[in-house]
Amino acid sequence: MRLADGPDEVHTNTVAKIEIFNQLSPLDQEFSKCSKYLNQIKSTKDKIKLYGLYQQSIFGDNNKEIQSNLDEKEKIKFQSWKSFRGLTKENAKKMFIESIQNLRKSKL
Repeated sequence: MRLADGPDEVHTNTVAKIEIFNQLSPLDQEFSKCSKYLNQIKSTKDKIKLYGLYQQSIFGDNNKEIQSNLDEKEKIKFQSWKSFRGLTKENAKKMFIESIQNLRKSKL
């Protein structure tokens, strides 16, 4: 296992990531930027809502039935995603972005 990439590899990987990012739509770019703030969210209620919006943004409707063997935390996450059923991926991304921006204004 390598401990670190060489400077040339790091630069090449960084350039590739920037090129991919620049190919995204402006909405997807903003969604990607806002996704980086998820780990900074303090409120469990906000985390649960954002989890549901994030899942809806990426995968669309949750059409699965809840599994009985899920623990309580997984059931809550499942229900959060399910609560956004019918919302388009685009609108879910917009709501996600708006929620993150509002939380950032209030210091997360």
